[in-house]
Amino acid sequence: MAKKFNLAEYVKAEPVSDSDQITMIPWTHIRANVRNFYEVADVADLADSIQLNGLMDPLVVYKGDGILYTILSGHRRYRAITELRQREGCEHLYDEIPCIVRA
Repeated sequence: MAKKFNLAEYVKAEPVSDSDQITMIPWTHIRANVRNFYEVADVADLADSIQLNGLMDPLVVYKGDGILYTILSGHRRYRAITELRQREGCEHLYDEIPCIVRA
């Protein structure tokens, strides 16, 4: 009988780095990156999706001055959360946003 293929024998498990841990950061401490060149308009559908399903991917940020963090990745998600928070009854959603902090 032929031996079954076992992928685990060929793949080495690597530990998750501490920098990939999710940190909850207050919404008021996150700032958009002025160097972002992607368009972040028309995020109503994304805001609807976040309201219905939750935030599927954390923002990626780096520590700025004092208590502030600047977005590296996730400008549309941040803008959608901002618009979502402006809806009636949603003012306190995402008071803290899940983020991965990069050095």
